[in-house]
Amino acid sequence: MARPRKKEWAIFSNHGIVLFHVVWHPDLTAAEIALAVGLSERWVRKILEDLETAGMVRVTKHGVQNSYAINPDVRLRHPTMQHLTLRDLLPVMTPVPEQTMDHLQATDHHHW
Repeated sequence: MARPRKKEWAIFSNHGIVLFHVVWHPDLTAAEIALAVGLSERWVRKILEDLETAGMVRVTKHGVQNSYAINPDVRLRHPTMQHLTLRDLLPVMTPVPEQTMDHLQATDHHHW
């Protein structure tokens, strides 16, 4: 009898993967993020909309292109993780470019 195939899963949801890709590459388009993370552009746009609604991502329009910034002080949504902020997670995520961490340390938190 054949063994059932194991279901594929990952530690981070698609939302988490897109969020951290935004941290590493804030000037990529949704299409570029989609290509990089292996999701459809439509799905990435929906995820970015969800993240913006949750206050985790701010979208700034530059002509026809958007750039993205995270709110490092927003709390995680899951009840068992609400004591953590995105800022708490950033140092343990790799590869976070040094200039990204420097930028986040200098972020003016009063604009959120």
